[in-house]
Amino acid sequence: MEKFIAALFFLSAIAVLPVFAASVYSSNRLNRYLQQKHPDTWRRIAPDSLTEPSVSAPVTRFVTQRTYREIGDTHLNALGDHCFRLLYAAVTIFLVLVLSGLTYGALKA
Repeated sequence: MEKFIAALFFLSAIAVLPVFAASVYSSNRLNRYLQQKHPDTWRRIAPDSLTEPSVSAPVTRFVTQRTYREIGDTHLNALGDHCFRLLYAAVTIFLVLVLSGLTYGALKA
C-alpha cells in the first residue's frame, strides 16, 4: 500500500504543473475572447486590479457556474467548457497530490 501511495504522489506531482498551466492558459484565452467579443459582459465580471485572485471572484464564478452558456456564443461555450474542465482537473490533481502526500507521511510515521 505504501508503494502505491508513493507512486500516486509522484505521478500527481508530475501532472499538477502542466494541467495547472493549461488551466491558466485556457482561462486567459477565455478572458481575451470575452474582452474582444463581449465587452459588456467582460466589464461586468472583470477582476479589479487592486484585488487578489479568488475562487469567489466574478470571473471565476462565470466559469464555475457556467454562466457563459447564457450568452449563446458557440465559440465562447467551447472556450468556457474547456476552461471549466481544466480548472476542475487541476483542482482534482492538486487534491490527490496533497492527500497522497499526507497519507504517505502518515504511513511513514
